[in-house]
Order: sequence, then C-alpha cells, then structure tokens
Amino acid sequence: MRRLWEGPDGNLWFVTQTEAGFLEVRDEGLEKSVRKVVLPQLQERLVGGFELIYPHDAENVFIGVDKGFIHYNPRQDHRTPDPPLNVLLDRVELLHPESRLLFGGYGQDIPGTPELKARENAFRFSFCATEFGFPDQVTYRVWLEGFEQGWSPWSAKSEKEYTNLPPGTYTFHVQARTRGGALSPPRAFSFRILPPWYATPEALLAYALLIGGLLVALVVVPRRRFRRETALLKDQQRQIEEQAEKALSELRHQKLEAEIRFKNQELATTTMHLVQKTEFLEKVQNELKRVLDTLHNEEDRRTIRRLLRTLQADQRLDEDWERFAHHFDQVHADFLKRLRQKHPDLTLREEKLCAYLRMNLSSKDIASLMSISVRGVEISRYRLRKKLGIPSGRGLPEFLQEI
Repeated sequence: MRRLWEGPDGNLWFVTQTEAGFLEVRDEGLEKSVRKVVLPQLQERLVGGFELIYPHDAENVFIGVDKGFIHYNPRQDHRTPDPPLNVLLDRVELLHPESRLLFGGYGQDIPGTPELKARENAFRFSFCATEFGFPDQVTYRVWLEGFEQGWSPWSAKSEKEYTNLPPGTYTFHVQARTRGGALSPPRAFSFRILPPWYATPEALLAYALLIGGLLVALVVVPRRRFRRETALLKDQQRQIEEQAEKALSELRHQKLEAEIRFKNQELATTTMHLVQKTEFLEKVQNELKRVLDTLHNEEDRRTIRRLLRTLQADQRLDEDWERFAHHFDQVHADFLKRLRQKHPDLTLREEKLCAYLRMNLSSKDIASLMSISVRGVEISRYRLRKKLGIPSGRGLPEFLQEI
C-alpha cells in the first residue's frame, strides 16, 4: 500500500504498486458491506511518489495524473457502465508489387474471400479498438491462420505486416484487451493467394499429359530398336560366355558323348545277345521237337520233353536281365528305378516289356526276347495299359517316355 485517503462518504481510496481504486463502504443497518472498485485507467498515469487523490464529496473526486487532474464521479461511473469493447479492422493494404487498398474499414462489412495473384503476397493490417477514454492502454494480439501456429503476444502496436506469403488460403484474426482485462470479440479477414500459373491445376494437368506423351513416345517408338540392341547384347554376352567356357564344354561334351556311345553300344550288344540267344534257343527247341517226333522210346521222349520245359522257363534270362537292367538305367536316367517307385505292383515280366517299349523295339523283337508270340505281346501291352491307368487316346510308348 503506497497511499490511502478517506472520503466524506466513508469510502477509502488507495494506491498500491499494481493498482488504484477505492473501497466502497455501504451501511446496511446492522451490517456494513465493502466492495472493491479498481480503476485500471489510472495505471501508469499517476505520478510515482507524488500520487494524489482528493475525494471532495461523494460525486467529485480529483485525481492528479502526469498531465493535470482527472475529475471522477463514482456515482455516475456506476450508473453508466462502459460500452462493450470492440476491435475494428481499419485498413488492409497490399504492399507488393504495387501498393493498393484491399479493405478500407470505415464501418464496412468485411468482404468474403478476395483472391490475389501469386506475386501479391505482402500485406499491412491496421486496426483499432473502441476505447475512447484511455486508448493508449489497449493492447492487441493477432494471428494469421494458415501461416502462424497461434496468437501472438499482446502488444500496443496497432498494425501488422506480412511479406512473401506462399500461395494458400489465410484468415487474419485480431483481438483487443484493455488494461483492466476486458477482451473484445475477435475480428477476422480472409483472403486467398492463388498459385502461380505454372502451379495451377490446369498447368499440372498439362504437365502430366505432356510427360505421359513423352513417356509413351519414349517407350513405343524406340521399342524395336531397344529389343534389337538388347538381343545383340545378349548374343554378344552369350558368345563371350561360350568362348570362355568353350574348351571345358567341348571336353565335357566329348566325354559325355563317349560315355553315351559306350553305354548304348554295350546295351545294344546285350540286347542283341539276348535276341540271338533267344533265337538260338528257339532253334534248339524246334530241333528237339523234331527229334521228339522221331523217337519211339518213351524214356527218351520224357527226357526231350523235360529239356523243352527247361528251355521254356523264364529263369533262363534272369542273369542276363540283371546285367541288361543295370546298363539300361545308366543310359535312360534310372528309368526302371523310377518306374518301380511309381508303380511298385509291376511284375518282372511287365518291367521287361516297359524297357523294350522304351527302346522302341518292334513287337516281333519283343516277342522273341520274351519267348511269346506277337499276339501275346499285344495282349501284354493291353494289360499293361490298364495296370498303368493310361487313358484312351494316349500311346503306351509316349507315356513311358515321360517317366
């Protein structure tokens, strides 16, 4: 408390470090009430160290300030409250590229949303508040929505400038506050800065169409030449690789061909040996049958028949077949082994038939090797087709080639 005065009406006038005002004392019979009234208009206007408040009577109070005296009537002040605080937007000026007025204020309604060119991006906003008693004690805060994150600090400046604003839509907000803390409703002014011609949607669409056309031209026109060059490069690369591995490839190829020739020769030799052996045995059987017809001794005839049954038995080819199967699988990539894995229920005789068919032998040669007739070969082929589940219209040799 810096100063204290008592008025003739009993009110106590005071000055502190932060405020000035009076305590209104009301006599209500048995009780008295005290109401504190602060006069924010006096802040920063009293003379420090020489504050003076002279309450002459209930309606005339004289207050010494830096430029004279203020006459204050407490009763009249209470009866006539201050009008509400409002903020007005006086002017909105365009600063660049040439100065011109966008909005002149003077009580006019704020326009909708003016649209400006991209280079018209510098502005000055001027504003004021409807505080006629102490206008120098009004502060303002502003916010350019679309450019700033929020309100600026309170300031006594009554104008704000912005330069080099990028294209976009903006809303300028301004609000006033008195020293006593009264706030005005915010005032707003919206405007839009258009993008430059080269960034408009039409220009972007034109760019997209142009780029699309160029891409199509770049892809379609040189496509054949690109394919030719690619093929040429591939051929050159292939030739280089072939030349780099030529010696090794030739050696591998020669070695493989030699092995295949040897295996095929050995297989063919074995097969022909079986054919010749079978033919020889057939001749022996025929000769024995002829001798059998000329013999009259029953003991000799039984001996000849026993020999014929022995020659006709399938076991005579087992050892030769094992050798044949070993060489056959080497030449034909384990055909018999894969055949047994896929069809384990095949008999040895059916495996032999599959191998002979894989070698593309004729029915006559197969009949000789298996010691059956050509008709028997056909019947065996028919039974083999059913056992392998081969559909009609598909050849048995073709099916075996795919195993």
